[in-house]
This record gives sequence, C-alpha cells and structure tokens, in this order.
Amino acid sequence: GVQTCALPIFQGCYFQGRTGSLQAILNNGGSGCKILGNTFAYLNTATTGAAILGVTYTAIPSGWEIANNIFHSNLRHLSMTMRQSCVHHNTFQSIGLKPDNTALTATVVCDVYTGSDGNGQYNTVTGNIMQGDYSNVRGYKTATSDNWVGNITNDIAASGQVADNGWTILPPA
Repeated sequence: GVQTCALPIFQGCYFQGRTGSLQAILNNGGSGCKILGNTFAYLNTATTGAAILGVTYTAIPSGWEIANNIFHSNLRHLSMTMRQSCVHHNTFQSIGLKPDNTALTATVVCDVYTGSDGNGQYNTVTGNIMQGDYSNVRGYKTATSDNWVGNITNDIAASGQVADNGWTILPPA
C-alpha cells in the first residue's frame, strides 16, 4: 500500500489500467519520490497511457529513486525529465498487450530526458533489464550527462552502446 511520510513513497503496489486509464503516477515537478517494488500494467490507452509521467515545464524533479519495478503492457513506461535521480533494477518490457489482446509495443520505454538542453541531467540508469531496441528511436532517451552503464538488453546490435554479452556500456543513441 501507500505509505505517508515526508517524501512520497509508492512501494509494493500493483497499478493496473483499464479502458480509458491515463497514468498511474503523474508528476508536476515534485522531487525526492521513491517508487519501489511495484508493478505497472495495462496503462495503454492510446496517446495518454503511462505508468509514470512527468508534465512539468519549469520545476525539474530531482532525487527520485525508481527501483525494482516491473513495467509491461503500458503505452509509456517511464517518461519524465529528471535530475540527479536513479533508475535501477527495473524490468522494462517493450512488447505487451493492448486491451484487445493484440501486441502492444511501448512507445516510450525509459525516457529520463523529455525536455530541452539543460533540463534533465546527471541521472544514473543501471542494473535494469531493457527489452527491445536499445535506442532513442525506440524509447530509451537520455541526456549526455547521464550514466547508463550496466543495464542488460537483448539488443546486442546496438554497436558501440552495448557489449556482445548484452551489457550496456554507453547511453542509447
């Protein structure tokens, strides 16, 4: 369940969407949030479905920890410009299901840099399982100052960013 404390913590929750669902977590600039050990599923409403979505245009969230979560069958898993935050040990599925049980390819898998230069920066994204095409085009988006070393992906064709054994060695291009 949801715990109340000085910093927002969402831990051990199952967020399941349904027809017309928008977002599980919507942030408009809040910092220091912890999203730990949750499952985000079926937030796949066309154009609006998202597990974690940031919509701020002025206050960039900082100090977030998003860890040990499972993301599947969402239109967007994580789409939020962040600063000095850590996204680690999550499972990001690139393929899931639409409400009619046909295949859904997530349009945004892990995007910690949705804004312009100087906004999201200095994030650590590590230890995650990142399914699908490890590239900006397929929804893995990063600032040049972010550290994306040590994730596991099945996209060993991303030469220069991924080692032959599937470990990421550079941010996605």
